[in-house]
Amino acid sequence: MRGAIAIVAMLTLSGAARPIDAYRDVRRELIAKYPDWMSGNGSRDFAKTLNRVWSIVGEWTAAYLSAHPGATAKELAAAVEELNGSECAKEGGPCGIYRLTAEAIRLGDGTFVVSAGYPQSGTFFVVGKSGVLWNIKAVAARHYARRDEIAYWAWMDFGWGDGPMISLRLGSLPPTRGGNPRFYIDGEGAAAAGGTYRKQIGIWTWDGRAATPQLIRSYSVSVETHPLELTDGVFRIPIKGDFKTFFSSGGSPEPEVIWTLQVTPDGVRDLGKKHVVPELQRVDELFDRILRGRSTKDLASPRVVATLRKLFDGAEAGSRMGMLGTWSVKANILEFQADGLDCTPLLFTVEKRAKGLYFSDVRTNCPRKTSKRVAPSVDSMPRGERSWRTLPSASRNARATSSPPPASPARMRCRTFLRAAPPSSARSSPTATPP
Repeated sequence: MRGAIAIVAMLTLSGAARPIDAYRDVRRELIAKYPDWMSGNGSRDFAKTLNRVWSIVGEWTAAYLSAHPGATAKELAAAVEELNGSECAKEGGPCGIYRLTAEAIRLGDGTFVVSAGYPQSGTFFVVGKSGVLWNIKAVAARHYARRDEIAYWAWMDFGWGDGPMISLRLGSLPPTRGGNPRFYIDGEGAAAAGGTYRKQIGIWTWDGRAATPQLIRSYSVSVETHPLELTDGVFRIPIKGDFKTFFSSGGSPEPEVIWTLQVTPDGVRDLGKKHVVPELQRVDELFDRILRGRSTKDLASPRVVATLRKLFDGAEAGSRMGMLGTWSVKANILEFQADGLDCTPLLFTVEKRAKGLYFSDVRTNCPRKTSKRVAPSVDSMPRGERSWRTLPSASRNARATSSPPPASPARMRCRTFLRAAPPSSARSSPTATPP
């Protein structure tokens, strides 16, 4: 009730009314010019107009906090969402894609970090009674030419599997050993399309003047990948990994990998990644070694290797066996199919050994009378990915706190921003417009 009364008071004061009037004027402009996100794709004016929105949101939030220094984080987030007004308060209303949502957490001493955004563009900033103390948009604009992870927050292009950054979740973390507060941003690239798309985890510390990432890194997920979990300072982040010799469909979560990060008083420890289905990882490694003529003694028996060599007859190193099809692991049997590989399903007998999983036998579905196995229909670059494969490598000037994991061809379009060469004039780019 106190928050509602405060907002009404702000609306009736001529001086304090200006931020909300300015916000709604800009929102009307956005709705008129850009009724959908794709209509603003690549537009410098669209990026500049959105940055005006985020600037006004910051002013409004600071004004509310100055007038009500005892506000809670929940009240502060509600105050930001009051910018919607009654006409945009409900999802799917007349404001369409310009319905504002917000989260806030207290950093201490009357200081808060606030995330605010639309469904396909967002920001986060630190605010106190004296105003906005720091905001990601200004920092990202300075980083834009580097094409690093922070710069993603200044990007305004929509593509297949990638798009402008939004915050899915803002959360508190234990302070550093020196007592500086910390928070995390569970971010996402708001892709226009694609079953596989980019997410970003950012772990930030606040020193009273600026927020600095202790770790910031992008990774791939699918529409079926589960959200991250945080328990006792340990992040458990499901990601979509890579296969070397076959690939999965865009909407498929395979290969499912769990990435674990531990937040410590001194920083963030990367505890590594672990495949949820190690049998698929292991058979992929076996295929790759056979194709490249490398030793397979620790992976499979001579009989398994000989059988697979016949199946791979004619395939070159680096080849892919098409898209992963039906697979299962039951007891000690891996059933495997890929749409570019004949004689499937392959039924592998799997043993657990000291050095890892070992394939002791394999059964194929080849006709018994065939003396020679039919060569697989292998395409070294799956159809539809040829243009992605030719993308330029990432800028060597990138200075992300942590580099993203390597991308497979099926995921390279999701990484266009980091891998693209900087524009001839980064400062004049439509996606690098400072707030």
